[in-house]
Amino acid sequence: IRAADQDLGQNGELLYSIARGDTNGDFGISVEGGTGVLSSVQQLDHERASSYDLLVLVADRGCPVQSTTVSVSLQILDINDEPPAFAQDPYTTAIPENAGPVASVLQVTASDPDTGS
Repeated sequence: IRAADQDLGQNGELLYSIARGDTNGDFGISVEGGTGVLSSVQQLDHERASSYDLLVLVADRGCPVQSTTVSVSLQILDINDEPPAFAQDPYTTAIPENAGPVASVLQVTASDPDTGS
């Protein structure tokens, strides 16, 4: 994230922060080469939060302080990190011994919390 301030000295020094949208403390901003670098500070999980709408603030160190904000939208892409699970465990059923060779025995159901097919 790059911001510019035409002032010299302390009045032109920029401080970056996340003003809104990071309720879980998942992100941080550091300053590298005069730009703000937005980084994750903990493991992100699509199943916990699939997107973030952050408001990043940059302020100078002048008196009075001058500042501005920018919106940053992040989409967290899902990976195959969750195993499928059966709807119940165990399944129990009974079938008569004279059931035909194509008799339905039991229908099981499973789901996977990851997105996609």
